[in-house]
Amino acid sequence: MNQSVSHGLIFILDDDRSVGSAYYRVLSESGFYARVFESFSELKRYIANEFDSTRPACLLLDMRMSEASGLQVQEWLKLHQISLPVVFVSGESEVAEAVEAMRHGAVDFLVKPVDVEQLLQGVSKAFSQYVAPNRPTSSDAFKTLSEREWEVLALVIKGFRSQQIAQELDITLRTVKLHRGNIMRKVGATNAAHLVTLYHGRPSS
Repeated sequence: MNQSVSHGLIFILDDDRSVGSAYYRVLSESGFYARVFESFSELKRYIANEFDSTRPACLLLDMRMSEASGLQVQEWLKLHQISLPVVFVSGESEVAEAVEAMRHGAVDFLVKPVDVEQLLQGVSKAFSQYVAPNRPTSSDAFKTLSEREWEVLALVIKGFRSQQIAQELDITLRTVKLHRGNIMRKVGATNAAHLVTLYHGRPSS
């Protein structure tokens, strides 16, 4: 198995915990990094706050869920320009749904019950089609920060924790985390220490 593929991250979105856990076990035993989400809301929160778009990733997506259909999730990803190859899995979908999913860019469409070989082939195919997003250099990216993001960044550079930043700027902790996540994605930082390094290494203007 290609090392870059085995070190990619597979998001599993299925509101049936037992099914998600089964996929997780198979993929982990095969050398993949996987993370299970039981709701679309949970996945969206992760993408907003923690998702590193520079790391190869794909989404194993159930078609029929209570909160949102797989097609709705796929549409949301496309609308927000999130580069995440999708492999659909379904036990009840009609041909029309499969055609619609593939028309909108799905990598594969697996029908339950999915055997191990099919699952591994599906995610390997997804990683083969992963395209890293074009990212600006970190120095250019700092210029894209909003005024509020600069205020949050200035306090991060000073060593303030998120709770302290919230108190200093009189905003909620959730808002601070959203701003920090946006800053990290814009400049390509993987963690706070990396962010500080990029900040000090940027050309002064």
